[in-house]
Amino acid sequence: MKATDMEMRSSETLVIRGSRLNSLFVLFASLIFVFLGVMSLEDHPILAWSGIGFFGLGIPVGLIFLVRPPELRLDSQGFQMVSLFKPAVFTWAEVEGFYMTETSGTKMIGIVFSPDCEKLRRSRRWTEAFTGVAGAVPDMYTRPASEICELLNEWRRRHIGR
Repeated sequence: MKATDMEMRSSETLVIRGSRLNSLFVLFASLIFVFLGVMSLEDHPILAWSGIGFFGLGIPVGLIFLVRPPELRLDSQGFQMVSLFKPAVFTWAEVEGFYMTETSGTKMIGIVFSPDCEKLRRSRRWTEAFTGVAGAVPDMYTRPASEICELLNEWRRRHIGR
């Protein structure tokens, strides 16, 4: 394992950190679109303020992710996606598997939830209706999404019987 992967591994825990390069991209893109909004205030004020407001939210998100990158944590109980707020925590029993997918040109890891999983059931239905995916792990970490997908399936197989 390379130190540049920014991972921590204990006997039964793997932490994959978010990419700071992705955070820089979010920050830079947000700054550009806010600048463009400011430049078009005179000609299109409603559109400009909408853009400034929407893309302005990306600036603090990009800064926070630079300081404290998101994490994907795998352990014997399940996995957690730790981001800005409360982590999304799922046990291995709540998931039937993971697969690579693409929504609107964005790669991600789709989550197949167990029929018994009650967490976020209503929001999962809405998400699946609009995107075709009930749940997803974003492609924002220091490892390729395909490799993380394999790891998630491997950890699930290894720990589901415990």
